[in-house]
Amino acid sequence: MLAVTTFHPRAGETYARQMLESLVGKCDGQIIAYIEEHPSWSDTRIEWRDLYSIPGINEFLAKLKDTHGTDGMGSGEYDYRYNANAFCRKVFAQDHVFDEDETVIWFDSDCLIKEPFPKDFFDEVLKDVPFAYLGRGKAYTETGWLGFKTDHPRFAEFRSKYLSYFTSGEIFTQLVGWHDCIAFDHARQGIKGNNLTPAAGGLNHVLGSSVLAPYMDHKKGNRKYRE
Repeated sequence: MLAVTTFHPRAGETYARQMLESLVGKCDGQIIAYIEEHPSWSDTRIEWRDLYSIPGINEFLAKLKDTHGTDGMGSGEYDYRYNANAFCRKVFAQDHVFDEDETVIWFDSDCLIKEPFPKDFFDEVLKDVPFAYLGRGKAYTETGWLGFKTDHPRFAEFRSKYLSYFTSGEIFTQLVGWHDCIAFDHARQGIKGNNLTPAAGGLNHVLGSSVLAPYMDHKKGNRKYRE
C-alpha cells in the first residue's frame, strides 16, 4: 500500500509536517510526499519526491501561466473553484503512483491521523471497487481523502479520464469548476465506487460521518493552523 500526499513549501513547515508525522506509525505501507522544495526537517520513513519531476507537469503548469484565471483570480477576487494551478498538482501526483501499487491512499496535507488504522482497513473499504470516496450528494466530492484500487478491472477506464480532464483542457471548456473534485466526479461517472458518506449533502465537512472518523481528521480551512 502507498500513502501519498503533496503540499506547497510553506505547508511543509506547518500543517503538512504535522500530518506526515502523524501518519508515520499509524498507517501501514510506504509514505510518499511530492514536494516542490524540501522542508527544513526530514524523516527516513518518508520517501520525498520532486513534484516537478513528474512527466508532463512542467509543460502543463507553463500553459496555465498563459491562461487567464487558472490561478483562481479570473474575476479579480480569489475563487478556489478555478485554481487549476494548485489543484492539478494532486492529480498529477496521484496518477504518477498508480502503476506502483494496487492500493493507493491519498491524504491531503491538512489531514491529521489520530489513531492507527486497523489491519486490512483499506482492503475492506476498497473491496470489489476501483475507488472509495467521500460523497456529498449532488455537490462535488470531498477529495481530502481518496482510496484507489488500481488492479480493479474498471480502474483503467477511470484513470484514462481523470488527469486527462486537465491535460486536454477539457476541464476549462466543459466542466463547472477547475479543481480536482470536479475532475474526479466526472471521471467516475458510470463506474461504481464505495461512497463512504452516502447520506451526506451540500458542501459540508463529511469525513466526520464516515468510517474514517475514528482514525483521522481533515483540518479544513483555518483549522489547519491550530494545534
